[in-house]
Amino acid sequence: MHTLAAAVTREIYWNIDIPFRGLVIVILGLVPFAIIAYGLWQRWQRWQRMGDGVELPPRDEWWSRTKRTLVQVFAQKRIRRRKQGGYSHVMIFWSFVLLFIGTVIVAIQTDLATPLFDWYFFDGAFYVAYSIVLDLAGLGGIAACCFALYRRYVTKPETLTKRMLTWTPHIWVFLVLLVQGFILEACRISGTGFPDHEVYASPVGNVFAQVIPTGGIAEGLHLFFWWFHLALTLVWLGMFGQTAMAHIFTSMATIWLAREIPVSTPRPIVDIEEAEEFGVLTVDQFINTHLRDADACVECGRCTDVCPANITGKPLSPKKIINDIKEAWLAYDAAGGAENTSDEDPTKRLVGGIISQDELWSCTTCGACEQECPVMIEQVDKIVQMRRGLVLMESEFPEEVQNAFNNMEQQGNPWGKPPDDRSKWIEEIAEEEDLIVPIWGEEGSEDAEYLFWVGCAGALDARSLPITKSVALLIQKAGVKFAVLGPMESCTGDPALRIGNEYLYQILAQQNIEVIKEAGVKKIVTQCPHCFQSFNKDYRKLDGSLDYEVIHHTQLISELLEDKRLEGIPGIDAKAILHDSCYLARHNKVTDEPRNVAKAALGNVAASEPKRCGEKTFCCGAGGGRMWMEEHLGDKNVNAERAEELLKDGADTILTSCPFCKTMLSDGAKVVAGESRDVKVMDVAEALAQGLKKTKTGNNA
Repeated sequence: MHTLAAAVTREIYWNIDIPFRGLVIVILGLVPFAIIAYGLWQRWQRWQRMGDGVELPPRDEWWSRTKRTLVQVFAQKRIRRRKQGGYSHVMIFWSFVLLFIGTVIVAIQTDLATPLFDWYFFDGAFYVAYSIVLDLAGLGGIAACCFALYRRYVTKPETLTKRMLTWTPHIWVFLVLLVQGFILEACRISGTGFPDHEVYASPVGNVFAQVIPTGGIAEGLHLFFWWFHLALTLVWLGMFGQTAMAHIFTSMATIWLAREIPVSTPRPIVDIEEAEEFGVLTVDQFINTHLRDADACVECGRCTDVCPANITGKPLSPKKIINDIKEAWLAYDAAGGAENTSDEDPTKRLVGGIISQDELWSCTTCGACEQECPVMIEQVDKIVQMRRGLVLMESEFPEEVQNAFNNMEQQGNPWGKPPDDRSKWIEEIAEEEDLIVPIWGEEGSEDAEYLFWVGCAGALDARSLPITKSVALLIQKAGVKFAVLGPMESCTGDPALRIGNEYLYQILAQQNIEVIKEAGVKKIVTQCPHCFQSFNKDYRKLDGSLDYEVIHHTQLISELLEDKRLEGIPGIDAKAILHDSCYLARHNKVTDEPRNVAKAALGNVAASEPKRCGEKTFCCGAGGGRMWMEEHLGDKNVNAERAEELLKDGADTILTSCPFCKTMLSDGAKVVAGESRDVKVMDVAEALAQGLKKTKTGNNA
C-alpha cells in the first residue's frame, strides 16, 4: 500500500504503476489535442471559403479585442444575463476550466518541476488550497449539470431547440467524469489510510471515502476507474473539434473578430455608383463576417427572446434567420459552391426562399438581438443587407414605403412637405415666445456654438413641433448660442438606409455632409436619436474625415442643469414613467442624461422605470423604417406592447427622448388606455419647458 499520510500532500499517480508511465500519459494526452487541432483547422478552412475569406483587423485593435474576448468568455458577461441557464453555463464552464488547470498543475509538477529542478511544490498550504478549489469546482459542476439536465428533461423551455438538445450527451459525459473524479479521490483517500489533512483538503472525496473499504478493494476500484476516467476524458476531449463543443473555440474567435462599433450600424456599399450588385439575395453574396458568425451560432435563442417583433407574434425570429443562413451556406458549400449551383437553387437562394419577406420587414432594427447575443453575431446587418437586395435588385418592398421613398427623394423628408415648411416653427416660436432662432450663415448666427439639427419630425410633424420649441427655449434660456439650417436641412436618410434603399440614403447623406462641411459646423445638437445615430455613427462610415462633435439634446440639457445654467424651474405635477429610445440608449449608450432631465422636470423626483429600461429598453416599433409601414401581422402592435408595460402601474405621463417614440407611444397609449384615461406622452425637454413657462407666467402652482 502506498501512503503519504504523514505529509500534507498526496502521491501523484498513486496506484498507477506502468512502464514509462509519464511517456504513455503524454502520448495519450496529445491524441485528443491533435484531433481538436485538426477539427479547428477544418473549421478555419471552411471560414476561408466563406465570402471573401477571413480578414484580420488592424494590429492596433488586437489588444482591445483580446480584452473584450476575455471579458465575454471568462466573465461570461452576456451569458449571465439569462439567470437560470446562464449561471448553470457559467458553473459548468468554470468547473471545466478549473479542473483543466488542476490537471496542468499536476503535469507541471511531475514533468517539469521535479525532473528538471528537483522542486516539489505540491504540498502544504498550496496543496490544501488546490484540493479544496478542485473539490468545489467538481461539486459546482455536478450541480450545474444536474440543473441543465433538469431543464432538458423536465421544464423543457422553448429556447432549447433540437440542436441544443444534441448537446445533452456532452452534459452527461461531463457529469460522469465529475462523479468519477470524486470516486477516484475517495478510493485514494481510503487506500492511503485516511490521511488527517484530507478531511479539510478534500472534503467531498473524504465523505465518499467513508463507504469504500481500505486495502485491496480501494486499490482495485481506483485502478479500474482511473483507466475508465482517462479513456472517457480523452474521447470526450477529442470530440471538441468536431461537435457542438467546438463552440468553445468558435465563440472566442467570433467575439475577437466582431466589429468594435456599437450594434446595428449597417455596412455601407463602397463605390455604390460602380457596384453591379446591391445587398443579398443568395447566400454566396454575404461577406465572410456574416457567414462566419452565423456558423458560430449556438442557437441559445436569446436574440429571439428579446425581439419585439417575435414577442408580438410577428414571423421574425433572429435565431431562425441566422440558422437559415448557416444551413443554406453549408448546403451550398457541400454542393460545390458557385460552380455547381444556380441563383435559384434552393441551396443558394435565401430571400423569398427559406427566408420570407415578412420576416425581414418585421424587423425594427432595435438591436436587442445583437445586444444579447453571447457570441456577438450581427443579426441586424444581415437583415438590412437582405432588404437591400429586395429593394435595389428586385424593387420588392411594402407598398406604403414607396411614398416615403418618393418624398425623401423629391422633398428631402418622408412626409413630402416642401423644404420651406422647415422654417414655419421658427416663425411660430418668434410669435409665441419672442425667441429669434437664426439661420446658420445668416444674420444673428455669427457666434453660434451649436448647429441645432431639428430633423424631419421636429420641423414638420405636428406632434413633434413642441419638442423642437422646448429644446430651443431651454438652451436659449441657458445662454447657449445656436442656429439652424432651416430649408437647407434634409432628411439624414436613416429610414432609407434601414429599409434597404442604400442608394437613396447615400444621396441624402452626402448632401448633408457637404452642407455641414461647407458651413464649417463643429458642434451639432440633435433632438432625434435617429439623426443622432446618423451623424454619430453612420456618416462617419461614409466619410472618415468628419470631425464635428454631435450630442443629443438630453445630453446638452443635462450638462446645462449640472452647470446650474438652468435653475429655478418648478417641476410639473405628474405620475411619470420614463421610456428609453433604442437608438439613444442601446445604440449610443445614452441613458443617464434623459433621467437627469426627467428628474429636473419632475421637481427633483426621479421618474419611475419599467422592467425593460436603459440599454435593455423595449422598442416603440418605429425603427428600421417601420414608422412608414403598416403593422399588419402579429398578435398586437409593438407600440401597444410597450405602452401596456409603461401604463400597467398607473402612470399618467410617459416621458420620452425621441419624436418617433412620442408618436408611437401616443398611439399605443390610446389603444391600451382607451379614451377614458388621460395619458400624456411628452419628451423630457417638453416637461422641463412646461416648468420654465410657469416661471414666465408667474404661475408656480
